[in-house]
Amino acid sequence: MSADSFQPPPSTNAPARRSTDSPCDLSIAGLAPQASPSPAVPLVVVSREQLQALSFAHGHTEIFPHHPGVDAAIVGAQRHGITTWIATRAASTGVWLSWQWAQLESSVVMLLNPLNLRSNMEVIDTQDKRLNAIESMIHFNRVIHRLDWHRVIQRANGTRSA
Repeated sequence: MSADSFQPPPSTNAPARRSTDSPCDLSIAGLAPQASPSPAVPLVVVSREQLQALSFAHGHTEIFPHHPGVDAAIVGAQRHGITTWIATRAASTGVWLSWQWAQLESSVVMLLNPLNLRSNMEVIDTQDKRLNAIESMIHFNRVIHRLDWHRVIQRANGTRSA
């Protein structure tokens, strides 16, 4: 991958940080990595309605092979990684959503932790008040479950859905 191509945010299981972004840490359990020391990427403020109206396209998927004894949190996983999806409308250029996944068998790919998502979006309510982490997670998970990301991961891994 060239130095100027898109780099996804780092994952908690990634061997090294490679992102130049400093995404919002949305983890309520403290599982998300700390922001990288590079300059912060500005957050994009979106309302709940704007978020649900956004269209996303696959940006990048990074695959990490399973290492027995190292990835204890992913028991039985064949592979795991991080995938990043990018908003496709011109008005939302640069908006992204990223999460970790695990492939348990060829036809089973799962979101690793629905409360450990990363994004450069800040979601607000109708009174322009910032949503808390759990409220944001609910809305981000709604977006993720609309996407055909399982098939993208399976294709990247050379497997097919059942």
